[in-house]
Amino acid sequence: FHLIIKPPTNGDSCYGDVGGELLEVAGPEGGVQTVDGGAYSPTNPGVVDGTPTAVLTDNTIDQITDGASLQFNWNTEKHKFMIGVSVDRPTAEYSSTQQLGLLTADREFYYAPDELRDQYVAADVPISNNNFDGEQLTKSLYLSETWSPVETWHFNASARYNDTHGKNRMRTRTYGNYVPSLAELEAFPDYFAVCPKGMNCPTGYYIPESLDLLNEEESENFSYYSLNPSFGVAWQANPELNIYANFSQGVRVPSVIELGCALDKTPVSIGNDPSTGKEAFIYKSLKENRSCSLPSTLSGDPYLPQIKAQTYEIGVRGVIDNNIEWNLSAYQTNIDDDLYLVAYPGNRNFFDSIGSTSRQGIEAGLSGQKGKWGFSVNYALTEATFEDKFSISGNDNSSSYEQYAGNFNYSRLIDVEPGSRMPGVSLHNLNTTINYLVTPKWTVGLTAIAHSSSYVRGNENNKHQAGKVVYETVDIAGSPTLVARKSTNNPGKVPGYMTFNLQSQYQFTKNFSVNLLVNNILDTEYYSAGTLGRNPFSEGTYGARGPDGYNHNSLEWESTNFVAPGAPRAAWVSMRLLFD
Repeated sequence: FHLIIKPPTNGDSCYGDVGGELLEVAGPEGGVQTVDGGAYSPTNPGVVDGTPTAVLTDNTIDQITDGASLQFNWNTEKHKFMIGVSVDRPTAEYSSTQQLGLLTADREFYYAPDELRDQYVAADVPISNNNFDGEQLTKSLYLSETWSPVETWHFNASARYNDTHGKNRMRTRTYGNYVPSLAELEAFPDYFAVCPKGMNCPTGYYIPESLDLLNEEESENFSYYSLNPSFGVAWQANPELNIYANFSQGVRVPSVIELGCALDKTPVSIGNDPSTGKEAFIYKSLKENRSCSLPSTLSGDPYLPQIKAQTYEIGVRGVIDNNIEWNLSAYQTNIDDDLYLVAYPGNRNFFDSIGSTSRQGIEAGLSGQKGKWGFSVNYALTEATFEDKFSISGNDNSSSYEQYAGNFNYSRLIDVEPGSRMPGVSLHNLNTTINYLVTPKWTVGLTAIAHSSSYVRGNENNKHQAGKVVYETVDIAGSPTLVARKSTNNPGKVPGYMTFNLQSQYQFTKNFSVNLLVNNILDTEYYSAGTLGRNPFSEGTYGARGPDGYNHNSLEWESTNFVAPGAPRAAWVSMRLLFD
């Protein structure tokens, strides 16, 4: 929020231009106060009337990929050779606008320019964020050779060379050299209206064109090159047992959107740290208040390296009594220069290169058919970990610590150690299915899907705990003040869950069938992912609350898990018709 200009009343001059970063209005006892009570004092209720509580983002996304390939194959008794070339050209266009509004008691957004203060430009017109487009061109040459010296041994070697060039163009929303938030875009009073002394004549407000807030187009070019080999061997020990091993390397070029939303970590001086007196620095993307509300609000174009993955796998598979199949394998994937979506307060998201990560695990499966009954069981142990130490924003993590960054909103960090598990990846995963042949034409099946708990984003260090009181420095009335937040009451994980799906098929003829699928037949409530955050609808002692339940004293907001709910019960009926 920032200081808005009070229009002249009974005078011929305005009360002053923008002079601070806090939105202020007339105070209850004279003077002014901030609309966020927590920015004025810990016990101030804040201002309900005229204060927006919601933002609606309208994105337009167009993505097209054109490509062509040419491949030649030669097969002989002991050799299978393939060579090919391909060309791929993905393009992307993004545009985005945002507008301030209010929430109903049911938390539904609605436009309300007449209910919000006149100074909010974004309440009257949609504000263009960043318009963006880009393209990449990848030329590839690939080849593969499989050699079978004897019937039971097979050796494979392959390689792929990629040559990628890309270009991004964007227009970012700025105000001078600063990118304002929606609340900081003002409708200024009409300075040219005549307002004689002694008369009450509100001047009205001038609303600028939203497109005028976009900078001139900027562009940047990127180039990537890679050679990716792969090797494998398979041994058919006997008709019922196969043993295999392979190594492969793959490289992925950062996408158009990842390049556009990259975190520019160039250090920019912000003066001295008030607690130490030493010079402090902040990332360029944060200093310039760049905003990347994915997928379409972009941040600038620092270079990101391509992501290289090397995978090792060994496994066995076989058949028992001709009607039961089984498999068991172990793998490890090491990724260099992995990209991770880093979140900062204010819904500022960036892609950043975090060094090395690892994914390793075991996969096992068993399936078979006996009479009218069929079954399959598949289990996966998946351990995904960070392998380099790094620090990221962690304002809502109970284990975070303060490091002044010129803005107390960005001052809390967490240290992620090698071996910390990555958010959103369950360690244990199970998928089982039972089928029954009711009649020769009618099949009914039941599938169970289970996943263990997983860490939420913001808890990359795996150390967030419930029941902790966090002390943090906030800006209250222009003075850094140490305050105690409410005790955390949320775990740093989403719980494990199991859902059941029903499927059925009736084969009327060999060419026509009807299928029924019912997902989550028990209508189980579950969460597939989450992130740490603060709940602005928290109960409080001091904060004023409007009809939507929004607490206008941000110091009373509680730490919470924002979760992605799983799909509720849903059913589909489909028909399949085959033509001879």
